[in-house]
Amino acid sequence: VTRKVRVKVQHILPLVGIFTVLGILWLVRGFAATGSRALEAEASTRSGSQPVVADSSASGDSLVRLNAASQAAGKPRMIVMTDGEIDDTDSFVRFLYYTNDFEVVGIVATNSRWQQNGHGRGWIDSLLDAYAQIRPNLILHDPAYPTVEYLRSKVAIGIEDVNTIWGTPPFADTPGSELILNELRKSDPRPLYINAWGGSNTTAQALYKLKNMHPTEYAAAASKAKFFTIHSTPEGQDNGWKWIGDNIPETETIVNFSYNGTWDYWGDKNP
Repeated sequence: VTRKVRVKVQHILPLVGIFTVLGILWLVRGFAATGSRALEAEASTRSGSQPVVADSSASGDSLVRLNAASQAAGKPRMIVMTDGEIDDTDSFVRFLYYTNDFEVVGIVATNSRWQQNGHGRGWIDSLLDAYAQIRPNLILHDPAYPTVEYLRSKVAIGIEDVNTIWGTPPFADTPGSELILNELRKSDPRPLYINAWGGSNTTAQALYKLKNMHPTEYAAAASKAKFFTIHSTPEGQDNGWKWIGDNIPETETIVNFSYNGTWDYWGDKNP
């Protein structure tokens, strides 16, 4: 009898092991799903987005992320100024992947001390062509990605005159400087985030004209501008950033001189 029981136990043990492993896998899957939902909820809370139940007939995940701030009033306004240098083209590709998170109100081509004649808008349109190809997939994850037609409508040429790089306003008006001026003058109370990946003179011209041509609007409008400029030398990429700092105290100016923990313009001086 003992031998028969031992044989039966030996037959049963592999089954017990299999069911034990399956049970553990089931528990792990449950914990993972709970953790995923918790992370999703936390991310939604932090980013202002919320899950939306997808069409039950749709394939893939049953939830899609829809930016709760898809209405323009809830998003930060963003203007990018770029000289089209290779680091800027890389940044522009990355920028397009985040256009669901802010309202793009301007894409302005400029020059800089390193790209003194600028690069126009041809390279921008080329990357927008590529964005148009992938947007159908992007909107599966967030319908808030703007259309390529909308983004094209926001492209403007700013200052690309080599003779202005170390000058100070007033400069000649450009479609880019007028775009910035018009956005500043809008009644929209949201901050206007202006990124200078290249030169700053186009923004300097817009703020100069705001101060001198629209004095009653100036203080309130200039205070909405949050100006972020990337440097490559202590002199900057042109003289605009310094002029803004000296003459437009209402505008918050952030000068990013180098990049701690990643690549930077000064190499081993600030690795």
